[in-house]
Amino acid sequence: FCEQVAESLKSLGIRFRLDNRDYVTPGWRFNHWEIKGVPLRVEVGPKDVKNCSVLLVRRDDNAKQSVSIYGIGNTVSTMLDTIHQSLYDKAKLDLESNIILCSNWEELKKI
Repeated sequence: FCEQVAESLKSLGIRFRLDNRDYVTPGWRFNHWEIKGVPLRVEVGPKDVKNCSVLLVRRDDNAKQSVSIYGIGNTVSTMLDTIHQSLYDKAKLDLESNIILCSNWEELKKI
């Protein structure tokens, strides 16, 4: 099942890592990849296999969405674009809110 999901993502040129380690718990794996900075996590559990779906978890807002494996490629691609835009907008807002214009030395010393 995971290989089928991997092939769907690979066919669209989406980079991914399949973490199927049995010797660590799912929570350990989730934390490992969150620390690495993975923007989107694809979770597959027994219920997901039964329903032919996966759970997509965004790193930026922790939103979860269940998606059928038959439309996963387009959904993941769209979601990655959305995450990219969201992170860009947040960074731009942070930058703009921290810029202070000064026209002379005295104004700069007050800051």
